[in-house]
Amino acid sequence: IAGASLGLSWAMNGAIMRKEMDERLAAKLATAGCCFINYGLETASHRVLAGCGKTLSRDADFDRVVRSTADAGIEVALNIMFGLPGETDDDFEEQLSFLRRNHRHISTIAPSLWFCYFPKGSEGFRHPGKYGIDLELGSLYWKSADGANDYLARMKRFVRYTDLMQELGVKSLFGFPALPNK
Repeated sequence: IAGASLGLSWAMNGAIMRKEMDERLAAKLATAGCCFINYGLETASHRVLAGCGKTLSRDADFDRVVRSTADAGIEVALNIMFGLPGETDDDFEEQLSFLRRNHRHISTIAPSLWFCYFPKGSEGFRHPGKYGIDLELGSLYWKSADGANDYLARMKRFVRYTDLMQELGVKSLFGFPALPNK
């Protein structure tokens, strides 16, 4: 595409951050007309991602990917989830630290209004024990087996996150800074 000089502008949605994504690849994407990438980051914690079976981002340097993409002139958006199975307070603080370091390179966030849920057919819905979750209250209001991660804990993280993004001036895809239906 880059060599054809087609004059196209295009975007990617739900892209996975990979270790191979560096300055050189970002420059190639920009030359090919890529103007926007929405990364399905979900969390900046590699430990949590691995625990959920999300291994395609293994060894990716999330900071480098975000900065390389933005430095190439490509707009960066992130999908974020809250309270993934196994997420601790330390993991959430890691997420907030990542966002503080990189907010100048992020144009838009897309925080999951459902925080983290397990619809029918998902791996978590089919095998809740594997992920240490209890679905007795449903796929949205689930709680961790130890009770530390429940809907209210996820909501508190969502509010802290959206408050921080508003403070840092990062636009929310949903156009409002807080959960409208608490």
